[in-house]
Amino acid sequence: MELATSPSWASEASEQRALPSELPTPGRALGSLAKTTFDQSDRLALVMQKLEHQGEQLAELSKQVLRSRFHLEAKFELLSTSTKNNLDQVQTSLEDKQSTTQTSDDLLKAVKNIITEEMKNRDVLLLGNMRFMVEQLQREVQQDLQDHHNRLSGVQAEVSTKVDNCVGMVKELNQAVGNLQSLCLQKSGEQMTAVQHLEHKMATHFVSAPPQPRQLPNFPVPIPAVSPAGLNVEHLKLLKLSFPTYGRPQDDPDPVLYLSKCSDFLAIKPLSDADILATFRTVLHGTARDWWEIARTQIHTWAHFQQQFLTAFLAEDYEDELADRVRSRKQEEHEPIRDFAFSFRALCKRWNPTLTESAIVKMILRNAKPQLCSQLRGRVQTVDELVRLGHQLEKDLEHIHDACPLTLEQSTPSPKRTSLVREEKPLVTCWRCKGQHSPGACPAYKSSSADQSKKGHNRKPTQSGGGNVSVSCTSSPGGTKKTRARTSVQQGSDEQMVPQLLVVPLSIGAWAGRAVVDTGASYTLLNEDVWKTLNRPQEDLKPWVKGPLYLANGETETPLGWATINIKVNDSAPSLPVAVLAPKALAYSVVLGLDYLSHTGMQINVTDKTYTFKGKPETYLFQLRCGPTLQGCTSDPSPPSGTQRRLTLLSSVPPPCSAPAAVMRTPQDYIDLAVEKCDLPETEASRLRLLLESFTKLCSSLPGRTDVLTHYIYTNTQVPIKQKPYRLSVVKQAMVKQKLQEMLESGIVEPSFSGWASPVVLVPKKDGGYRFCVDYRKLNAVTETDAYPLPNITELLESLTGTMLFSTLDLNSGYWQVTMDSMSKAKTAFITSAGLFQFQVMPFGLKNAPATFQRLMERVLGSLRGKICLVYLDDIIVYSPTVSQHFQDLQAVLDKLQGAGLTLNLKKCKFCLSQISYLGHVVTAQGISADPAKTEAISHYPVPRNIKEVQRFLGLAGWYHRFVPGFSQVAEPINALKRKGRMFHWSDRCQQAFDTLKGYLTSPPILGHPDPNYPFVVYTDASDVGLGAVLAQRKGFATEEVIAYASRSLNRAERNYSTTERECLAVIWALEKWQHYLEPKLFTVVTDHASLQ
Repeated sequence: MELATSPSWASEASEQRALPSELPTPGRALGSLAKTTFDQSDRLALVMQKLEHQGEQLAELSKQVLRSRFHLEAKFELLSTSTKNNLDQVQTSLEDKQSTTQTSDDLLKAVKNIITEEMKNRDVLLLGNMRFMVEQLQREVQQDLQDHHNRLSGVQAEVSTKVDNCVGMVKELNQAVGNLQSLCLQKSGEQMTAVQHLEHKMATHFVSAPPQPRQLPNFPVPIPAVSPAGLNVEHLKLLKLSFPTYGRPQDDPDPVLYLSKCSDFLAIKPLSDADILATFRTVLHGTARDWWEIARTQIHTWAHFQQQFLTAFLAEDYEDELADRVRSRKQEEHEPIRDFAFSFRALCKRWNPTLTESAIVKMILRNAKPQLCSQLRGRVQTVDELVRLGHQLEKDLEHIHDACPLTLEQSTPSPKRTSLVREEKPLVTCWRCKGQHSPGACPAYKSSSADQSKKGHNRKPTQSGGGNVSVSCTSSPGGTKKTRARTSVQQGSDEQMVPQLLVVPLSIGAWAGRAVVDTGASYTLLNEDVWKTLNRPQEDLKPWVKGPLYLANGETETPLGWATINIKVNDSAPSLPVAVLAPKALAYSVVLGLDYLSHTGMQINVTDKTYTFKGKPETYLFQLRCGPTLQGCTSDPSPPSGTQRRLTLLSSVPPPCSAPAAVMRTPQDYIDLAVEKCDLPETEASRLRLLLESFTKLCSSLPGRTDVLTHYIYTNTQVPIKQKPYRLSVVKQAMVKQKLQEMLESGIVEPSFSGWASPVVLVPKKDGGYRFCVDYRKLNAVTETDAYPLPNITELLESLTGTMLFSTLDLNSGYWQVTMDSMSKAKTAFITSAGLFQFQVMPFGLKNAPATFQRLMERVLGSLRGKICLVYLDDIIVYSPTVSQHFQDLQAVLDKLQGAGLTLNLKKCKFCLSQISYLGHVVTAQGISADPAKTEAISHYPVPRNIKEVQRFLGLAGWYHRFVPGFSQVAEPINALKRKGRMFHWSDRCQQAFDTLKGYLTSPPILGHPDPNYPFVVYTDASDVGLGAVLAQRKGFATEEVIAYASRSLNRAERNYSTTERECLAVIWALEKWQHYLEPKLFTVVTDHASLQ
C-alpha cells in the first residue's frame, strides 16, 4: 500500500510512461504492471470503503428489525387479546339471540292459539246468527209465498171467469162477423150484377166507340176481423192495393219512409224478388226512374235494392234534415189538429225514436196554431189527449166563426177608414151595446171620444156639451139573419150614463195607443195582438205558472204567459211584469191594474177627472169614456149557443190563495217559497220557517247599511275630472229621472257640489228594461289599485268535501249596503240633465269596489269562513254534513250578517238543498258539475264567423275547461285560427272541434270532491299538439273518482320534442299543476309510454 502511494515512484513511472512505446524494455513492462496494480488497489480500496459503509448500514438495519420485531410482537399480543374478547362477545350474542328467538316463538304460538280460539268462538256465534236469520227468512218467505199463492188463486179464478166470458163474446162476435161477411158478399154480388147490366147498356148505346178494357169500379169491401188463426186470405184478396210510388211531386222524398211503405206492402202481399224489381219500372218516377234504368242491371234482390237505393238517395246529413223538418213543420191554416199531430208525431219518431210522449206533446204545441196552443198548454200529457181536446176546440172555434162573423160599422166615418171587417178573430161581446165587437172599437166609444182630449197641466177638465150618440151594431146570431139596433143616449142624464172607463195615452216600445185604468184589476194586462206588434223574442214570454184569472162574467181565463215591459204614461216609464191574454179574453189593448198604480204612485181624482204621480207636480186629465151602465151589458143575454163563452174582461182578480208572478211579493212570501222548495221533511221545514222569521231585520226588502267599514277612493291626482253628460232620447231621459227620484227617496244618492262629474249610461237588461249605470272609466284610470285578493273559485268549490246540505245567501244590492267615506263621496258624482248628484253608498262600476266588498264579507263572517261557509263577494254558501248541524251553521251565519246591519235578497236565496247552484256550478254531495243554465248559451252558440267570435266562444267554453277531457287538444283547430298572420278559414276540423266542445259542455261530467284521506292517481298523456292529464282518487275497491281534467297546447319548441320527451313533459307539467293536491303524500302516476314506466 505504501509502495503504491509513493510519490517518487509514481513520478518515475510517469516519466517511463512518457517514453516512446517502441522501446520494448523490461522497465516499461514492469511499469505497466505496476500501473495496473495501482489501479486495482485503488478500486479495492473503494470497494473496502463501500463494504464498511454497507456494514454500518446492515448493523443499523439489524437494530431497526429488532425494534420492529419487539413492536410487532406487542401488537400481535394486543390483537390476540382483542380477538379473544370479540369471540366471547359473539358467543354471548348468539346465546342471547337463541334465547330471544325462543321467546318470540313462544309468544307467536300463544297469539296464534288465542286468535284460533277467538275465531272458533266467532265462527260459532256467526253460524248461530246466520242459522237463526236463515230460518227466520225461510219462515217469512214461506209466509209470503203462501200469501201470494192465495192471492194468485183468487186472481186466477177471477181471470178464468172473465176469460170464459170473453170466449163467449168472441164466439158471438165471430158469428156476427160471419153473418156480416155473408151480407157483404151478397150485396157485392148484387152490385156487380148491376154494374154488368149497366155495362151492357153502355155497350149497346155506344156501338161506335173503340173497345176499352173493362174496369170494374172499386167498391169498398170491409176487411174481416182478425181471427186467432190469422187473416182471412180469401177476403183479403178483395182488397185492392197498389205498390208505393216515389219521385212524384206529391210523394214524400224521404227514401227511408218509402222503403218502409214498400215493406208494409210486401208484408200484406208478398212478392218474389223478380216481381218486386220488375214493379219499380212503373212506380219510380223522375230522378229515381233515371237511376233505376242504369242500376237495375246490377241489382237482383230486394235486399240489394234497399241498400243501393239508400246509398243513392239518403243524404249524409239525413238526421239534420229530419231535425230541420221537425223544426220547420208548422200547422197549416186549414189543417186539422188531428192530421197535424199524428203526422208530426210520426216525423218526430223518425227523427229520434227515443223521444218521450211528453216531449212530443211540447214540440207539437210549439208548432201548432197559437189559439190552440194557448188552450192546450199544460192541460194535456199525451198526443191522444191533445188530439181529442184540440179537435173539440177546433169545433168550438168553427161554430163561433160560422155563427158570428163580425162586421163593425162606425156611425161617423173617419177619413182614413170607414169600416173594419174582422173574420178570423174569436167572439168578443161589447158590454156597451151587446154588439159582436170589442168595447174599444164600439161606435159609441169612438164617437164620445171626440169631445175628450188632454187639456194640459194644472187645468180642470171641462164637460162637453150634450148630444146624442148613435150606436150602430150589426150582429148575426144565427149566421144568416142580421138585426140592427139603434140606441140613443143622452150624455147629460145621470140615470142612463155612468162613467165606466178611465183612459190614458201610453206607449210600449214602438207601439202607441190608449190603456184603461182599472182599479178592480189586480194585475196589468196586455192584449196578445199588442204583444205581437212589439216583435219581442218568444223566450221573453215566460209561462204563467199560477192559477187562472177570474173574469167579470164569473168565468176564468189562464194568461198565455207574462213578460216584463216598459210602459210609458206621460213622463212615467216604469218596467214591470204584465200578463198577456188572448184577444177573446181581453177586450182592450192594455189594462193598467193595481200593481201599476202601486208601482208608479199614481193618484186618481175621480171627481176632477185627473190623475197625478207621486212626487211630481204635473196633473193630467183622464180621457174619460162613458157608456151604458154595467148591469146587463157584460154579455149577451141570449147567446146563439149554449156552449158559447162570454169573453168580455172587465176586471181581473186573483183566484183564492194564488200569487202570480206579476205581484210584488213580501219577505214572508219569499220565506214561504223557500221553505216549499227545501229538501226537508215537513217537521224540519217548519223549523226552517221559524228560523228565517226570527231574522226580521235581515229579511227586509230594503238594502241595509253596515258600519263595519267604509269605501275610500284614493286617486293619484287631486285635479277633478269633469265629463259632459251623454245625450239620451226622451224616453231614456224619463227613465233616468224616474230612477234618480227613487234613489233620492231611498237615500242612495244626494245632490252634489263636487268638481268631479261622470256621465250616466243605460245598459239594456235581458227582460227588456234598462239598468242605471255610471261610466267611471276615467275615474278608475287615476284610482290607486287595492290589491286585496278575491278567492279562487276552484278552491272554494273543492272545499265542500263531505257535505250533504247546502244553502246559498245573496245580499240585497250588496254594494249599496256599504257607506262611502265622506271625503270620497264627491268623486262618485255623476251628471244628468236634471243636475249633479253623488252617491252616499258604494256604487257599481268603481275599480276597487270588489276588493272592498270581499274585505267586508270576510271581516263580517270572520272565523266561520272556511269552516261552515264560503263567500265570494255577495254570494255566500253554507254547508253542513247533517240537517241538525246545518240549522246551527245557518243561524250562526245569519247572526253575523244581521249584526253587521246587512240585509238579504230572499228572492235569490235558497235553503237546505242537497243540490244547489253556486258560482256557475252545480254542487252536490257527490261532486261538482257545470250549471246547465250557464252551459245552455254554449249549446246554442252559432258557428263563429270571425276571430272576435272565435275568441268569444273559446272564452265562454274555457270557463268550464276542467270538465272537458283534453280541452286544449280538442280545441286546437279553433285555437289555431287566432295565430298571428293566419287567415280565417272555418274548416271541417274546426266544425268537428266546435261540435265536440258543445257536446261535452251540454252534458258535462260530475267531478268528485278531493278527499285527503284517499290516495291520488295522476294519468298523463301527450300528443303532437298538446298535453293532457286526469287527476283521480281511489275511494273504494276498484273505484276511482275523477277530480279534475287538465290540458294545454304545446308551443313551437315543444312540438319538436321526441315522443318520450313529450310524455315526460306531460308528467312534469301535471305534477307541478296539481302539486297542492299531491304533497306530501304518496301518489301514483300512470302513463302509457313504456320508456317512462
